[in-house]
Amino acid sequence: MKQKLVVHFATFSMATFVMMFVNMLSGVVYNNAAILSLMVVCAACTLFCNVFLYYVTTDFGNILTVFGVLGIVYIGSKLFGWELSILDLVMSGVLTIGLIVANYELNSQTAKKMNQQLEILKEAAKEAEQSDDLQ
Repeated sequence: MKQKLVVHFATFSMATFVMMFVNMLSGVVYNNAAILSLMVVCAACTLFCNVFLYYVTTDFGNILTVFGVLGIVYIGSKLFGWELSILDLVMSGVLTIGLIVANYELNSQTAKKMNQQLEILKEAAKEAEQSDDLQ
């Protein structure tokens, strides 16, 4: 459970940071309400991505996730009065794809470390078994 919360928070942090950074580069000035609305949309997108990708095991899960995030961003833009262009929605899709790739890389690194630890444990068990057979 703790690991899942860490993944949720890391994904939310990455999404929020990148969205704010890209918007700041394009000249957007933030006030407290804008930051809060951006964080709400990022939190909704993060929750959607993590829950959707956890429960949906189809081959098109990542593509459906991108469209789901675009839908959430579009709904958030209408709810909070943002004036989003098509480019802004495309950037949201690109960000989502980037986060999916980053999440995949983090998971593969974790799996690789776990496999290495498993191999070490197997070798230690084999050596212990051989030393028991010799005695």
